[in-house]
Amino acid sequence: MTIASETSGRVIQATRILCDQLWEIAFEPLQRPPYNPKVGRSKEEILWALRVFACPSMYSFRDLLNGFILAYDNRSGSTCFILARAIMETIAMANYVRVLAEPLIKKQRWDRVWRDVLERASAGSYYVLNHGKNLPEHLRNVLPLDIGKAVKSLDSVGEQSSAQEYSYLSELAHPSSLVLDQYVEMSPTVRGARFHPVSTFREKELQHMTPVLVSLAGLVYIQLFSLAQMPATGRDVAKMIKAFLVDSGNPEAGALFASMGL
Repeated sequence: MTIASETSGRVIQATRILCDQLWEIAFEPLQRPPYNPKVGRSKEEILWALRVFACPSMYSFRDLLNGFILAYDNRSGSTCFILARAIMETIAMANYVRVLAEPLIKKQRWDRVWRDVLERASAGSYYVLNHGKNLPEHLRNVLPLDIGKAVKSLDSVGEQSSAQEYSYLSELAHPSSLVLDQYVEMSPTVRGARFHPVSTFREKELQHMTPVLVSLAGLVYIQLFSLAQMPATGRDVAKMIKAFLVDSGNPEAGALFASMGL
């Protein structure tokens, strides 16, 4: 077995272990604090709404990562890249909510953080805007947060711009030439087109990308749970990600995580 395949095996096995550990994270039901329209939103309501966003976001990340592993085991490269894009978007939105909410929370602008950030993050939907005629008006008119701006917000976490990586994953998630070229060969020697029923499995790309996405998720969710005043969950996530970085043997991702002092 080569060094490259050994490293890839470590990364994927570490990801499997992480997925199993993420299933251990469970969130208790949250009772909504009372709302007084004469006073406006309160700190307690904001923390409740922040947790209502953060908890399902973490569950969504876990399920997408688990799907990524299943696709990898089936050597379905196209599915892996589609799920990687969805994972990146999930992480990006979690980070964007924190970036938008944190300064408003520090200024105690409770009504603004509710209206401009948290309601849009949890209830905003373009589908509902266009087709949700039977829903209450206050839910029909909630504009979702912009995913493009969310991806750009990841620049505040990593050392490099995330735009190029996201653009690449987007190309691989759509019927572009990067996808279609995997199934056809066109050259002067062939004098036409030769089709391949199975695409080339880009193992090196996937084994490089996985630790970066996982470590990025760790940085984002630890900070999000800290803002939501859920320190125990934040510590659990930090412990799991650190163990993943050790098990995967990826120094690049480990350096990114260590740069945050976590």
